Amino acid sequence: NTSLLLYKTANFVCDAKRYGEYAGLAPLYTKSDIQTLENCMNTIQQHVKDSLNATHVHRYCELASLTERGSQYLNEQITEFVDELMLMGNVEAPDSSSLAVGTFDDHSVQGCWSTRDGFHHAYEAMLLRLRLLTNTIENYNRCR
Repeated sequence: NTSLLLYKTANFVCDAKRYGEYAGLAPLYTKSDIQTLENCMNTIQQHVKDSLNATHVHRYCELASLTERGSQYLNEQITEFVDELMLMGNVEAPDSSSLAVGTFDDHSVQGCWSTRDGFHHAYEAMLLRLRLLTNTIENYNRCR
């Protein structure tokens, strides 16, 4: 039986270690450059046609890019969702037992020091992340 459901935060994205074409794009997304956002919106709208409205596409381009700003935005969404679930109290699992819900804040133990190229995290940092996961699970289980 599952007794704990953890939502993992989005990884840290080191914009300073970007290379190639995206090295120039990351700062433009971070400062919400109008031309960059328009190019993004046009590209996305070509692929999704009428399934998303312009507001959703704009929010995606502005706030959900693979930048540290985008990562922080997504993590705020995760935190808000989990906080709402926690206010409801124990959530019922499919087997009718109570299910603790929480957040695994993987993002907070990462930084430019832990990444080789902006995306891929170094092996050494994995040990720290695994220890955090273990401690997170143990602490949530103690609080039940």
